[in-house]
Amino acid sequence: MTTDSPLVKKALSAIDTHAMIPPGSRLLCGVSGGADSVALLHVLNGHRAALGIDALYACHINHGLRGSESDRDEQFVRTICSDWGIPLTVYREDAAAYAAARGLSVEAGARALRYTLFARCCPPDGRIATAHTLTDSIETLIINLARGTGLTGLLGIPPVRGNIIRPLIDCTRAEVEAYLEAAGVDYVIDSTNLTDAYTRNRVRRHILPELAAINPGYEAAAARMIMLLRQDAALLDSRTAELLDSAREGEGYRTHVLAAAPQWLDRAVAALIREAGLSVDYTHISLCADCVRAGRGAVELGGGARFYVHRGLCYIVPQKPTTADDPAAEMTLKRPELLQGARLVRAGGRLWRLSAENYEHSMSNHKISEKDLKNVLDYDKLNEIIRLRPHTAGDRIGRPGQGFHKEIKKLISEACIPPHRRKERVVLLSGEQVVWAEGFGPDATVVVDDQTRRILRIEQIEYAGNCAGRE
Repeated sequence: MTTDSPLVKKALSAIDTHAMIPPGSRLLCGVSGGADSVALLHVLNGHRAALGIDALYACHINHGLRGSESDRDEQFVRTICSDWGIPLTVYREDAAAYAAARGLSVEAGARALRYTLFARCCPPDGRIATAHTLTDSIETLIINLARGTGLTGLLGIPPVRGNIIRPLIDCTRAEVEAYLEAAGVDYVIDSTNLTDAYTRNRVRRHILPELAAINPGYEAAAARMIMLLRQDAALLDSRTAELLDSAREGEGYRTHVLAAAPQWLDRAVAALIREAGLSVDYTHISLCADCVRAGRGAVELGGGARFYVHRGLCYIVPQKPTTADDPAAEMTLKRPELLQGARLVRAGGRLWRLSAENYEHSMSNHKISEKDLKNVLDYDKLNEIIRLRPHTAGDRIGRPGQGFHKEIKKLISEACIPPHRRKERVVLLSGEQVVWAEGFGPDATVVVDDQTRRILRIEQIEYAGNCAGRE
């Protein structure tokens, strides 16, 4: 495929500059059927060998907002993906209901839904390619400026955010349309883009033409400004990161260290809020900074997210996932089941693997350390029924070598575990007896000794779904 097109040149340059696609990458491309996303998919598919793309998938989301037109878009994407030999995942969702349930505008809700579904079907260790352009970035800058923003809001849309990449971020919408026309590639037009139904449409239809009237080269000028501001922001972010690193203690940050740098405090708080995946709002920044200076207090950040100060440390509790498991759920197993293979159980909002192993074989293959022994029990000393659940008031455990039992609640407090993490700490019961506590190890009655022949290993594992290429 030719690389003479201005769009292709800019896309390949952005991919190289920002190291978007390392060789062997597996990509999921979000495709609405509109010009930008069709151009992106076409470029990636045409240059997949040159870019070293190992696998390319597409994902389309029918938001159910435009009736038959939404169905038309879905069918169009199905057709081009079939023609181009690209595996496609399609979701049909009620974006309006999704937004209403979360107190969001339809525009914001649809965006949140898209990223949630993209993440769900992205291949393991893969990257998500979205078709944001320089024109989109300028629109975002203007919207942020109108609403009030700091430096970050003037940077437009970042080329890379986590595993999300934007190869067309330096391309204009006019370049996208010229590329598709030259390539003879069709696309669909969202009729709502021709109205003032959404804020972004009003900016696109009314403000951008006025900027073009003032300076026909405004897009190139905005691109230069964004580049310079990103350089400034990188320096400021580096200094902010140094401050946070110096203040970090466990999962929290020492408030006296942050408060001793007043000129950086707001930036540090904003960085913490942003790292938690939350929208940064000046009012929230100011309130959180007040808590840091006072050494006490809490701020609700929305969606269950919370900033608080406890014993000289400040913490951010992330938003509660809407599909979170019941934290009080109790998982019960019969001990012999573990001899048939490892079992995955969910408790405390996390996934755990319980497995029975031959002790000598495990020792020879894993070199079990003292830390590992905290998560290993003597299998044959366990009751027939075992249960994994969050700890509750009154749970106690016998500490090996100490000759007495201690409340798990007190152990957690003494370990200075952040308050928002305490309820999710899990325990394992053998019959009615607590025989293991997360972070503290086994009860004295089930520790591994010279007579141990089989062990029960408890591991917290990562969990990620994968539906790439499936519908």
